[in-house]
Order: sequence, then C-alpha cells, then structure tokens
Amino acid sequence: TGGGDHRDLRSSPTRRASALTAGKDAAGGGGMYDNNSSPTVTNCTFSGNMAPCDGGGMYNDSSSRPTVTACRFANNYADDQGGGMYNANFSRPAVSGCVFAANRTSSMGGGMFTGYNSTPAVSGCTFADNEASYAGGGVYCQWGVVFTGCTFLRNRSNFGGGMAVDGSVTVTNCTFADNVANRGGGMSISDDCTITNCTFSGNEAVDSGRGGGIRLCGDSSVVTNCIFWGDEEGEIVADPDCFPSTPTVTYCVVEGGCDPATDASNHIVSGDPLLSGLADLGGGVEMFAIRDGSSAIDAGTSSGAPAADQRGAPRPFPVGGSFDIGAFEYGAPAPTPIPIP
Repeated sequence: TGGGDHRDLRSSPTRRASALTAGKDAAGGGGMYDNNSSPTVTNCTFSGNMAPCDGGGMYNDSSSRPTVTACRFANNYADDQGGGMYNANFSRPAVSGCVFAANRTSSMGGGMFTGYNSTPAVSGCTFADNEASYAGGGVYCQWGVVFTGCTFLRNRSNFGGGMAVDGSVTVTNCTFADNVANRGGGMSISDDCTITNCTFSGNEAVDSGRGGGIRLCGDSSVVTNCIFWGDEEGEIVADPDCFPSTPTVTYCVVEGGCDPATDASNHIVSGDPLLSGLADLGGGVEMFAIRDGSSAIDAGTSSGAPAADQRGAPRPFPVGGSFDIGAFEYGAPAPTPIPIP
C-alpha cells in the first residue's frame, strides 16, 4: 500500500521538501500510507494522487501520529473518504500550516476525513475548493477533533460545504467563507460542537432555509463570540427534518438576530460587523478583518475566549480591555512569522 510512499509499522521517518505526485494505490493512501507509524513530514507536496478507497493524498491508520507541517495537498482524489487526507482507528496526526486545495471524494471529506476514534489537531490550515459528493466538502469529522486558526473557503458538498460534523469537535478562531452545500453552507452539525471566535460570511445553502452559515441537526452545540453575516438561507438554522436542536448561542453578531425574545439576554448583536475583504492579514491564511465602528468590537465575552486571534495577535487589545467577536481582534498588531525549519 502507499502508491507514492509507504511507512512500515512502528516507524518514525522524516521527509522534507519532497513531492509525492501521481501515486495510485489499490487500497488506501495514494501518496503516503501510515500504519502505526509517526513520520515527520515538512514542506512536502501531495498532488494528483488517487486511491480507489480512502486517502487520496495521505492515509493515517492504526494509532499513527504523523507530524505534518507546511505541506500542500492538491488535486488528490479518493473514491470513498478523504480526498486529501484520511485519519482513522486512533490515529492522531498534528497538522499545521498546510493547504488542502481542490481535493475530491465521491463520499465524505473532500479535503480531510477524520473518523473511527481518530483525534487530530489541525491548526493554521487552509481548506479551499475541495469537494465531497455527500458530506464535508472541506472536512468531515466523526469524532473529537480540534481545529484552530483554519480557513474554509469555497468548498462544496451536499451536507456541510466547509465542514460536516458527526462527533464532538472544537473549532476556534476559524473563518468560513463562500462555501456551498445543499444544507449547511459553512457547517452541518449532527453532534455537540464548541465553536468560539469564528467568522462565517458568504456561505450558501442551496435548499431553502437550511442554514447558509450553520445547519443544526439534533445537537446541543455551544457557539460563542462568533460572527454570522451575509450567509444565504439562514445564519444559524435548526433543520426541521432532524431531531430538535438545543444550541447555546451567546455573544454573537448574527444578521437578523436569533430570537427577539432572548437576543438581549444572550448578548446577540444584529448591527453590521463591517467585515473587510478576505486577505492574509499576517497569519498565513485568508480571513476577514473588522473595521472601525464594527458592532463586533468589544462586544464579546472573556469566558472561554482564546488568548490570541486567528493571526496569533493577542486578545484582548488593548490589554485589560474587552474581547472582540469573530476571528479578528481589532487594533491588535500581527505577530512576526516564525520560519518553518
């Protein structure tokens, strides 16, 4: 297995500045297959690989713990799950500063599939222009995953254009923009999630009233300090075709508000957050800034808020002040980039 590269059991090799392209494997892992191994993979490109089953670019299985940094997964394809990367069976990859672009799958997880007790930590990554025929154009998650400082841009699927969730997931300081799905343009959630200081804008649900920003399906998610603005077919919507959802949404900017009866007590703001255009503002990923006069400035809560924004700039700013809503902290200087070794 492993059309482009193969990692044996219990190995911990290192691969730097390599290109794994046009690999094809009969089982999984068109570019790289990891089975109970922990490779270090830095500045590599996985492009044009194909798996008739799972993991077009990379397949992580059986307690594998790879460290994947500053890599690019582009134009890979899996006929089942995980066009860019597949994680399963207690694998715990650490993925940072990577780009998942234009990967595809005929099932779930165009950019990345995570399931079967796999719990990766994903930070500072971009998922753009990926596609899944069924669910999770950018990412599909079955179990607990932590996403920090990631951007989900122009991904497409049936459920969850940016991300489809069917397990407890934590999403912090992330941006969801211009994703499209029949239901749940930004996210489709079927289990409890914790979503903090994220920004959703320009996402679209094709089906009427099925959640351009977030579609909820029988969950009790906690959403705090988030911006929902300019999404089509509802910002935060409980799908009537699912079991009832009981989310807790507080300290958020929501276009049109949530519920007039509870918006004031839940600190829901309906004024314009004055989002800028998408740009790399110093964190290595595209995101929205908020401009002077934004309704999101100083309107958040410190409870559970991250100590930095999506760029890594400090929160709150100035020190001792109030926290802003969304992925960007107004006025805070961008940090100095740390070179990848």
